[in-house]
Amino acid sequence: PACRGERPFGVICYGRISRPRKGTRLVEEAVRSLAGAKRGIELHLFDSYTTGAVAPRIGFDPGFPCRFYLNLPQEGMTAMYGAADLFVSAERRAGWSNTAAEAAACGLPLVCTKSGTGDFAIDGRNAIVIPRRNGSLLRKAVKRIYDEPGLGEAMGRESAEIMKAFTWEKVCDRMERDFRRLLDGCGPAPGPGSPGGE
Repeated sequence: PACRGERPFGVICYGRISRPRKGTRLVEEAVRSLAGAKRGIELHLFDSYTTGAVAPRIGFDPGFPCRFYLNLPQEGMTAMYGAADLFVSAERRAGWSNTAAEAAACGLPLVCTKSGTGDFAIDGRNAIVIPRRNGSLLRKAVKRIYDEPGLGEAMGRESAEIMKAFTWEKVCDRMERDFRRLLDGCGPAPGPGSPGGE
């Protein structure tokens, strides 16, 4: 991320406002309450939509500084994450939070729920993991990263380091080892819905 003194503190989150389980409104409310205290904070949201669909930002006016990235090409994602200081995810019932993983790989600290982030968000190391989806807890966590720039920077470095374990090659190696154990009879037979199951 760019130097804090050069621009407002950027909080980025997935901007699918129409899907409540993504938690975008919770993030917006948390950032609004902090921005209202005359802090230099800016909300960054991103989303994509297809031709003919309702644009995600129609009717969206948070009342404080906000950027909305729409249909950003893949090559622009790193720059988008790099323009922020913190990634926030308030999802529920997520299997894997790809957006949080991308942000972590780009060296951002995380404030997140456990939903979809359990494999890479380590509370106190690269993230503040809130125990439940709660606006007050979310706000306190965002404020802590804002108030302690050194903490956010250290967590961001840890994020980038942790995500090195999730390169395609390493994930494939782990999958291959697991499959070999199954084939060698060292583990339970695959059940319905699992690799090799009916």
